[in-house]
Amino acid sequence: MKRAYVLLPMILVLAACGKATPPDTVESLVANPERLKEVAAPMPGRPREDGRCHLQRSE
Repeated sequence: MKRAYVLLPMILVLAACGKATPPDTVESLVANPERLKEVAAPMPGRPREDGRCHLQRSE
């Protein structure tokens, strides 16, 4: 009976885990330009191409 208490949560956790989404490939990004824009967008704290932070104001 104690095995059931251990196995049941493990089975439920494994069942709740779905397949991971595959990583973006060059082909998939070329086929989906909107996703490419999302991936290429500057992330918070990451410098832009001009070397400035996205939080800095342009003067």
